[in-house]
Amino acid sequence: MKRILKRPIIFGLALLCLLGSACGDRADRTYRRGLRLARQKKYDQAVGEMRRLIQIDPESVRARNALGQIYRAQNLYTRAVEELTLAAEISREDPLPAYNLAGLYWDLEDWEAARRYYRQAREIDPDFPPALYRLGAVSLRLDRPDAAEEYFREFLRSGPEDPAPGHNNLGVLLWRRGEREEAFAELEKARRAGPRHPEILYNFGVASLILDREDRRGVEALFEYFRLRPGERERQELKRLLEGSSLVSATEAGLFTRDDYLRQGEEYETAGQYRLAEDEYLRALELDPSSTDAHYRLGRIYDSFLGDREKAVSHYESYLKLRPRSSSAGRGISRLNELRPALSVAPVPEPDREVSPVPSPPPAPPDPPGPDEYYRRGERLAGEGEYDRAVSAYRRCLEADPEHPSAHLGLGRALLAAGEPAGAAEALTRARELDPAAPVSRPLGRAYVLLGAGSLASGRFQEAIGHYRRAREEGMTAEADEGIWKAHHNYARSLRESGDYRAAARQLERSLELRPEVEEDYITLAGLYGERLDEPGRARTYYREYLERFPRGRFADRARENLRPARPERPPATAVPRPPATPPGDRLTAVEHYNRGAVYQREGRDERAGEEYRQAIRLRPDLYQAHYNLGILHHRAGRTDRALEAFKEAARINPDFAPAQLSLFNLYYHHYRMKNLARPHALRYIQLAPGTPQAEEIRRGLGL
Repeated sequence: MKRILKRPIIFGLALLCLLGSACGDRADRTYRRGLRLARQKKYDQAVGEMRRLIQIDPESVRARNALGQIYRAQNLYTRAVEELTLAAEISREDPLPAYNLAGLYWDLEDWEAARRYYRQAREIDPDFPPALYRLGAVSLRLDRPDAAEEYFREFLRSGPEDPAPGHNNLGVLLWRRGEREEAFAELEKARRAGPRHPEILYNFGVASLILDREDRRGVEALFEYFRLRPGERERQELKRLLEGSSLVSATEAGLFTRDDYLRQGEEYETAGQYRLAEDEYLRALELDPSSTDAHYRLGRIYDSFLGDREKAVSHYESYLKLRPRSSSAGRGISRLNELRPALSVAPVPEPDREVSPVPSPPPAPPDPPGPDEYYRRGERLAGEGEYDRAVSAYRRCLEADPEHPSAHLGLGRALLAAGEPAGAAEALTRARELDPAAPVSRPLGRAYVLLGAGSLASGRFQEAIGHYRRAREEGMTAEADEGIWKAHHNYARSLRESGDYRAAARQLERSLELRPEVEEDYITLAGLYGERLDEPGRARTYYREYLERFPRGRFADRARENLRPARPERPPATAVPRPPATPPGDRLTAVEHYNRGAVYQREGRDERAGEEYRQAIRLRPDLYQAHYNLGILHHRAGRTDRALEAFKEAARINPDFAPAQLSLFNLYYHHYRMKNLARPHALRYIQLAPGTPQAEEIRRGLGL
């Protein structure tokens, strides 16, 4: 079941223009001008107008609230939090600032903070419907279904303009609890109130079919869902559900057309799942018995992969009968000429009524072809471009001689030409095992490139990187590097969209190592570190790198703006220490190198810090603090294995250094998922720092 969890940004901005004026005509004009600029996405100018309004009225709630929303629209979350927090503290009558601040924490997935400010909005206005609805939604995130149910019921009692989401989510909660009739009643109300919500159409339709309601409203809801969400992943599963219903035919409204089955079968076939492909092609024939594509594909997989020659002959014959002049007809005829003799059975003669002489014994059948003959046939067919038939010949050679290296090599090449890279890689690898001198590098590298492209297209990014790395080992350097870069880059985007900003930053850093000329990646990384991960030093590092490489680039002004130091409200008590200049001819001690590294690290200049720590370790290998800080730099840059080694070295030198034990526990437990290796470091940390919050958290997590 799907929930509707609306983002509150649009709602918040829309309500801004409804607030009253208390600062005179000039303030009103400035405020309206700022809103207009924000709607036009001229954010910098909009910020200037709101700042002018704050100069007119420093206690202006609406200006702070609008500023927070503008920063939020720009993904400048730190600034947005500051402004909305001020607005929420000042406001005593308007729930909107607290509501918008809660929405910001929702974006950051800080569910407890979101819940706190939604409750503050409700305290200001107990019947504020948006806050009631979002309290229900955040309660679901915190796994408090009873509280969520009560909030959704309060939301519905408050008389919202659009009650459909409340009925929908309440229905989902009841469904999960097993109260299906009550759930369906809520989903019916949601369907009546919000007929265009895709999630409501989905939930109502699925519930109706599962409960076997004898009307077509559920069917119509799912058809409407298909129209609104044509690309959803669960489309095939929904069609299966509809297909099993007595209320709908298999061809109604385009439900599971012949082409649906053919496309799905082709996907299964490409993935090497031939039995599943067979099922899909047979279903296509049920809808269209004259489908030549289905007959030909069935003949091919029965012949080459499933080993059912009788069915292969039947489908090849049907294909040729329907399309005798097609481009593949010659291939089908040739294959039939090979398959038919193997299936023929001599008829049993009728006994003679008259006495006849004893017949002479029939001639002995010819010996079947040997493996070398099958191999030569495969080579000939592959040379003629008959790759399907060549695959069959090579396989028959290997049935007779499984250790035939040339047949494995030929099979791999033929499968690669026929679009079967997984089978090709397997055959080529086996050829190399049998004959290390076999020329498999180029076709094997090509197979890995194709496998990487398939994994990349399916969103299996780590798998794609593995395939491309193997392709690189086989000499496909340019194609492999391009694929690895695409995999890291697309993986970063996927992680960023899912909210895993730390992992997204690591993937972007790896893509930059491969393609340092991509301007956008520096800016995106800086934004991730500065606005999502609260590491301004790292953000400034990437802004600096961007300007060093692209001083006149498209984002140069933005980078300079972010590097410009903020004007402090009061002078700092002490200046940030700078690494002292090294006098000519003087050598620094290990501790001095370490201290310089610590200063660079505080400034976010991680590369310089790493150089200083490594120099300190060269002078004093037992300086465990340098090993530990170097581990932090590696971990921050996504070099997890190197971070682990550095932390292990720090703990080896000084087993009583609690931070190293904690870092080892975190890496083993959270990154490598090796709880057995994490546990000793957890116990050691608890012994060294028993009263810390981290120790308490570890005790709870491990049940100690």
